[in-house]
Amino acid sequence: MDETYVKNAPQDSDDDKKGGGHSNKTHTSVVAFKEKGGDIKAFVTADTTSITLGEIILENIETGSEIHTDEYNSYKHIRKFWTHKTVNHSVEYVTKDGIHTNSVEGFWALLKRGIKGNFHWLSKKHLSSYVKEFEFRYNNCENDLVFSDVLGRMLKI
Repeated sequence: MDETYVKNAPQDSDDDKKGGGHSNKTHTSVVAFKEKGGDIKAFVTADTTSITLGEIILENIETGSEIHTDEYNSYKHIRKFWTHKTVNHSVEYVTKDGIHTNSVEGFWALLKRGIKGNFHWLSKKHLSSYVKEFEFRYNNCENDLVFSDVLGRMLKI
């Protein structure tokens, strides 16, 4: 599990500042997790406080699961309900025990390159739709038939 911040389009603005050290005026929070061997799930969030992250975890991750994160302070409450292992990115990207957030960080790279290279700016209003599009792309990157699958669904074949 990991979080990132996507720069808002110039016309978007909120005057308040909330969790994560980024102003909601300039950035929007996005949180994602990936089950080992499974798909990525990503969510646009109002902030990255422990309450917001806790709600996402409760709604999407089975109790008793093992969660891997970086050492971001808002994840500290996870230990109460789940097995929580962390990686300290100021020291290493993968721990000796194999704990990492590299899969989610790979998704962030895809999302941010897509925004910067294709769309340039995304408004808060539509960011969630773009995040879901990139989630679909990431989860289907090894599906050689994705185009024909999507086309078939569109044509109801």
